[in-house]
Amino acid sequence: MPKKNHHRDPSQNPQPYDSSLKALFKEDAAEIIPTLLPGAELVAVLDTEVLRAPMHGDRAYKIMRYDEPQILHLEFQSIEDPDMAYRTLIYHVNLFAEHKLPVHSMILYLFTEKVVESPLIERDRKQTFLQFDFEVLSLPKLDAQYYVQHHIISMYPLLPAMQHATAEVLLQAIDELAMHYQWREDDLSQRLLWLKIMLNRTTTVELNEKKKVRARMDVFEQLLEEDEYIQQLRSQAIAKGLAQGIAEGKAEGKAEGKAEGKAEGKAEGKAEGKAEGKAEGKAEGKLNEAKSAFCLVTRTRFPHLASLAQQKAAQVADVETLHHLMEKMIIAGNEQEALLTLSLEEPELAN
Repeated sequence: MPKKNHHRDPSQNPQPYDSSLKALFKEDAAEIIPTLLPGAELVAVLDTEVLRAPMHGDRAYKIMRYDEPQILHLEFQSIEDPDMAYRTLIYHVNLFAEHKLPVHSMILYLFTEKVVESPLIERDRKQTFLQFDFEVLSLPKLDAQYYVQHHIISMYPLLPAMQHATAEVLLQAIDELAMHYQWREDDLSQRLLWLKIMLNRTTTVELNEKKKVRARMDVFEQLLEEDEYIQQLRSQAIAKGLAQGIAEGKAEGKAEGKAEGKAEGKAEGKAEGKAEGKAEGKAEGKLNEAKSAFCLVTRTRFPHLASLAQQKAAQVADVETLHHLMEKMIIAGNEQEALLTLSLEEPELAN
């Protein structure tokens, strides 16, 4: 069997980064929106999920800009997509029809400088039928030093994707986050996780610089682990999902594993075939048991991550790694921490 390539194309699994951005832009929308769109002031966060898929976008807000009510529509994109402008147009029109207000659409690219260009024009030789103007913002083209120099803390989780995101800049940002959220440990933990997710994926930060930043983050994470309040939140989450997830996962995994193991063992035939088949069947049964347990624990504790857990389980081929993943899901304090685990490659899971 050919060796698996751990350096997968990020386009196969962009959800952890998109999900992190959606969470960040919900929590800190009031601070981030005026930074991205000067003159804008948040009025309300709109629930785009109530619109039927695939007609809803990533984030939408009711804003005031220049004393005029508007809708701000944000799309988060982690990979190159030549059809992005067309999809954004669909979301734009749907929001306009829903709210009857001017819609300002913006595409925020996380990790690529290859972006679509505005406007999108529909025309023939004689007539222009439609011109859709939208805004494009690429994080790799932004300057991390600018946001730290001006202490725009709401943008700090995004810094690793920007240019000039040196270890010195990121370490200063982490220290400022710790100071800003010193009495709100859960909020600090959340933002450090978002920053770490971006740091794991970005290519704008050199590997040796990443190691320095991770070392500092490990210190803060250890302090948060030992914090009484964080431990209390984590204990409540563990108590809720642990017993049910493990019990059902083991039962489901054993049933599937035994059935597949017996079938494969019998199919091998006579003495040597049976022995080999049973051995392989037992091994595959244990693997399926571990996969089922991991998926069930994740589904029980974090229902929104169920599909991502299935994708992750399909990529892992050894029981020990799956057990390690399940342990991380059990002790994860929140959905963002679970997302971070799902975004890691197998070599990183051992750390």
